[in-house]
Amino acid sequence: DRLGRILDNPKVVENLGLSDEQIKTLKDKGFELQKEQIRLESEMKLAAMEQAKLMTTDGTSENDLMKAVEKTGEIRTKIAKLHVRQIMLVKSTLTAEQLAKVKTSFKEHIDRKRGEGWKGAERRRSKMRDDDEDDDDEKDDD
Repeated sequence: DRLGRILDNPKVVENLGLSDEQIKTLKDKGFELQKEQIRLESEMKLAAMEQAKLMTTDGTSENDLMKAVEKTGEIRTKIAKLHVRQIMLVKSTLTAEQLAKVKTSFKEHIDRKRGEGWKGAERRRSKMRDDDEDDDDEKDDD
């Protein structure tokens, strides 16, 4: 659970200036939301299994397949709404200043990840070029 990991990090808690009351609210309500998320994810896995079974079973009616698709769609919607509830919990618990710090920190994290992704892709391309050059050297030796 992302919220739990954030709240368990003393540096983050200190940087945001979270009060004990805010921490308690986020942990308690976050715990309930996490339980709901686990329940919905399990429900989704089971519904997806049922849908896959219907897809591979001979003689399954289109109507039965569509019902299965509707069921997985409903669960996906519930999961999406739960994510919104998690965001709203944070927004309703933190002050404007704390939310600004969260947004800045999140943006920096994303930028860092994107940078690592680009660097990682560049390292892979560089390695591929090096490997190609090694292959060319082997051909020259023939």
